[in-house]
Amino acid sequence: MTNSNPLNKKWTIFIIAQVVDENTQVEKMTTDFEYKDFMQKIQKNSKKAKNLKFNILEFHQSTNTCIIKKSALRLQNNKTLKGMDFYKPKTITDFFKNAIADETNTKEERHHMVILWGHGSGFNFFHQHDKNNEQKNGRNFSGTKTGNYIINEDDDISYKSQQRKVNLRNVLINQHIANLSFGKGLFQRTSSENIKLSNKLTKRLDKLYTAEQLAKILNATGKKVDVLIANSCWMNTIETTVALKDKVKIYAAPQTIVPFAGIDYDRLFTALDKNPGMTKRELAENLTNNYIAKYTDDSSFAKKFKRNRSYIDAGELSLSVIHLDKIEKEYPFDEILNCINDLGNHLSKQLQNAVIKDYYQERIDIARSFCGDFTHQGNYIDFTNFFCELIKSFQGSDPGLLKDIYKRFFLAKNKTLLSIVNPGKLFNFMPDFFYSQSPQMFSIYFPPRTGRSELQNKFISKGYFGKNKFSEKCTGWIQFLSTYLNILPE
Repeated sequence: MTNSNPLNKKWTIFIIAQVVDENTQVEKMTTDFEYKDFMQKIQKNSKKAKNLKFNILEFHQSTNTCIIKKSALRLQNNKTLKGMDFYKPKTITDFFKNAIADETNTKEERHHMVILWGHGSGFNFFHQHDKNNEQKNGRNFSGTKTGNYIINEDDDISYKSQQRKVNLRNVLINQHIANLSFGKGLFQRTSSENIKLSNKLTKRLDKLYTAEQLAKILNATGKKVDVLIANSCWMNTIETTVALKDKVKIYAAPQTIVPFAGIDYDRLFTALDKNPGMTKRELAENLTNNYIAKYTDDSSFAKKFKRNRSYIDAGELSLSVIHLDKIEKEYPFDEILNCINDLGNHLSKQLQNAVIKDYYQERIDIARSFCGDFTHQGNYIDFTNFFCELIKSFQGSDPGLLKDIYKRFFLAKNKTLLSIVNPGKLFNFMPDFFYSQSPQMFSIYFPPRTGRSELQNKFISKGYFGKNKFSEKCTGWIQFLSTYLNILPE
């Protein structure tokens, strides 16, 4: 996908949709009309499009049924597969392979776009909604899944009261588990001093995909995916992006929550069909420029959305479109990772110097405190915001090497970030002078230095510091967090 399209490549659009169609009040307000609108837009464009081909894997949880849809989505083109386990990677891998086989047979070279539709939780892109498991004695629980463990703690916000929350990091907490996911297992608190492995919810933990699993599944397409759109909450983290970067050229995802209805698919598909060789930036700007308008214009959908989802302010939604592939002879996203690594090494070195440790620790504390948390777990902040606030915290003093690292980061960020929806005031509880709270590009895991629970510390030492793509690429950042939080990897 370049400024010109000499081969006039057409597009194959893969949609992986988890339709949570249980008979609950929340789902009636959300999934029903939002997914119907989504499918109507696809059907409309599929029937008239000359340059677009759709392949849809639709999972209906209430009946444990997968439906594969193709072409103009007529009934005779649908294939219903009851009992197929949507949460086994082979299901989605085969879905890709079968669709790609059709292209191979026709010897047609096409662009590939993948759209994820369903719940997201940072590193996860889907998990199974189980209302019975999620509520115990009127409470909901949330967790953080790690390499071999999940931290699972009751949440004090009741199911009804939390529906009224307007702060995005608290909306629909009951429908999400975790912000990180590397493997399987469960921590369960049995006393203040005893944490043991429990099997009670292991089945539930199987009902998700991790970003690293998704990256392996994408191998079935036979080449890098041109565009991956994650219509799933909180998916724009640096850790998730690193896991996907070798399989995806352009990644579009929110740092905040996202309504089920997602972006303006009608305008996207219409533009792609009219100009399948549009530039990367044109495509990115199509995603971001039409995003908020979908929920705020005078359409019947927007009016219904405002009635049914009154607790979501469309002005507080975000979407970043990031270029992960090579630009000319450079890989600017790799330079971003180098900057994160170098920043971590630099800060770690200062914190290990007894003479200046307190001085730097105070400035890191100040910078971290100025960054609002994007997720309900309170551990994800915008990396750019933190870096800016850290340099500002030195005030009249010279931040030294920090300036040089930030300059490199700024230049790489300008090349990598294609377009963004950036709400001006995301954290309404912050005073106006906390002006750097909006999403800038991606979130990063950065828990506070004090006030953490024993379970959080276990998660950090055994999970986040464990083996994963990000910890391998950014060892300097891992070392910094270890030093700053005073937690050693286990």
